[in-house]
Amino acid sequence: MANQTVGSAGPPVKGRATPRPPAPEAGQERTGRGQPSPSPRALASAIRRLTGA
Repeated sequence: MANQTVGSAGPPVKGRATPRPPAPEAGQERTGRGQPSPSPRALASAIRRLTGA
């Protein structure tokens, strides 16, 4: 049983540590998906400037 636990717990840990979850996020931020949060403020300021002008 100990062998099964170590064997099953061994690869998963390495497998989870090998994947690149932070990489996709950084790539999305660079692609422009990271701008959704700052976008609202930028759009609001742009709209105010356009409507104000």
